[in-house]
Amino acid sequence: MNFLHDTPIKRKLYLIIMGTVTAVLLLSLGLSLIVQVNAARDEVTSGLESLAKVLGASSRATVAFQDAGAANEVLAALSRQENVAWATVHLKDGGVFARYDSPGHHPQGEARQSGPLERILPRLIVATEPIEVDGKVIAHLSIAGDLSHAQGILLRQTMLTLGVLLASLLLGLLLASR
Repeated sequence: MNFLHDTPIKRKLYLIIMGTVTAVLLLSLGLSLIVQVNAARDEVTSGLESLAKVLGASSRATVAFQDAGAANEVLAALSRQENVAWATVHLKDGGVFARYDSPGHHPQGEARQSGPLERILPRLIVATEPIEVDGKVIAHLSIAGDLSHAQGILLRQTMLTLGVLLASLLLGLLLASR
């Protein structure tokens, strides 16, 4: 802190103001990211849970009558859903009764971590719905939603915000140097 001792008061005020502005902008960026991550996760989760309920009800008869072909056809309706990575119907014994894999989804990439954003917003979210007949659970339907699109949007927004922060700091430096 000895370097501030000989610094003019104008420079000290500039450092205080720019430090405060930087801290506030970084804090607002962090809070904005938290809100956006939670909103993206909640939106996808809500949609997946709704799909799971509808498809679970549609799959009830196919599972009860052991018609795996019809169950696969029910799951194939997910091909119109861009954010669905895969779906499975698991019987009570754990065996896979029916499965749908999105053409653009690569299962071997599931275990791969893509960086810090992966820890905040996972690439896949899974919703599970029991399939019941006469009040007894006979199977479970699981649907995985792919959040990589939301991750990309959040990453672009973060980079844009950091760019604006940097430009603001450079403009402040330019104005303070006059």
